[in-house]
Amino acid sequence: MKSTYKLLPAAMLSLAACSTPADDDIQPATRTVTVNLVPQTRTTIGYEGSDVSHLEWCDGDNIAYATDIAGDTFRKAVVAANAFKAEIPSNATSGSTIVALWPVAENVGKTLAEATVSLAAESTQTGEKSGFDGSLLPMYARAEIVDGNIDAEYCTMASVVRFAVKNGSQPGEVLKSVTLATDQNIVGSFHVDPTSDKGFAFSGESNSVTANITAPEGKIATLDEGETRYAYAVVPKGSYTGVTVTVRTDLDTYVFPDGAMDLSREDRALWRVELDLTASTQLPPEQYFTRISSADEITDDGTYLIVTAEAPYYTPGAPSKSDISYLTHEPVTVTDKGILKDESTLIFAWNIHKDPATGAYEFYSPYNEKYIRVPNSSSRNYAHIYLRPESTYKDPGGDYLFNIDPGSGTTIAHRNTQENTEMSGAGLKFYSSGSTKMFCVCRTVCGDAAHDVDIYKLRD
Repeated sequence: MKSTYKLLPAAMLSLAACSTPADDDIQPATRTVTVNLVPQTRTTIGYEGSDVSHLEWCDGDNIAYATDIAGDTFRKAVVAANAFKAEIPSNATSGSTIVALWPVAENVGKTLAEATVSLAAESTQTGEKSGFDGSLLPMYARAEIVDGNIDAEYCTMASVVRFAVKNGSQPGEVLKSVTLATDQNIVGSFHVDPTSDKGFAFSGESNSVTANITAPEGKIATLDEGETRYAYAVVPKGSYTGVTVTVRTDLDTYVFPDGAMDLSREDRALWRVELDLTASTQLPPEQYFTRISSADEITDDGTYLIVTAEAPYYTPGAPSKSDISYLTHEPVTVTDKGILKDESTLIFAWNIHKDPATGAYEFYSPYNEKYIRVPNSSSRNYAHIYLRPESTYKDPGGDYLFNIDPGSGTTIAHRNTQENTEMSGAGLKFYSSGSTKMFCVCRTVCGDAAHDVDIYKLRD
């Protein structure tokens, strides 16, 4: 990944304070000042002085402001004709401080110590160069209140990284998202700290930020020859290691491992990164487990998951590798695409083998190297299922064999041919009653506490 850096000066904010005459006998609680946003120094991100994003003061923009007077809280002001009215405490005089924030967020009514501005972990963008959303980039102004005009420098609290994506691998390929990930946290919030040099500090929560691309109506964010699409990430100023940029299209996933990124210069707000997809590392396509609708879909070479048929979704697992392991219930995420194949899901995957003599099936865990087994009897209406290291499905007991019938209400049923076996025909269910939750085989008398399961198969 090649990065070129462009310098942007911090925007300036000129504040012209006009004192309101006070009554000789009554001191008003507040006074109103006019804050002028000088057009020549408006909050604009510019590219070589010609190509300008929409991050500029516009009529209707909201700004939050407050002073350091005890008890004062943030108020909202609306920009009109490059100015806004600010109502400040009457005792906010020489030596006091005024602070202004962009965007307003949820700071109205909060004190300086309570105010925060967050960086988004995910945003939706158009893929166009002019598609930067100015509200993603927080800004801060702090100035001492003096008699007469007040001048304050409006600085960006974070950096903007602009990714220029080009050269898709196939005609018509469409950009879907760009994700920036680092070893350090880059998503979180800034809190106001007027006593610090900057006036604010960052508290991180996660280490990746994603720009999802949705082209404007009537357009498609294609990456054909000669076309460049853009994505913006807003991250705190600083130096980062373990940097990886992942580009997803409708056809492929591309990875740009760069290792390091230095965004620490305070006098730069915009950094450019060119992503030529022909120079990337392509990841194999994502694979998903999807629900089977017939036992005919089961093959010896397949990989499967057993999953509760309704949310919340669980899959039986056995993290322990002891000789006998009861099956736990592990949460799993089911999306419209199914269940994503990754290292965690493969731990709970099964091979399903058909017994040619009976037509029933056994479940084998490659991770644990064991088979599902059911006890012959139980003092309850349900019985634990657990894992054993060897299969005895050819023995008369048949403790390892199950019938499979998706959509029947009992997808997996224990097949045991011993005449005195109490659990013969019991369904493999997720039993949930109060604090008791487990995968087990249940008789029909288990009632509403027994929930059916589905079988998901890994697809190419």
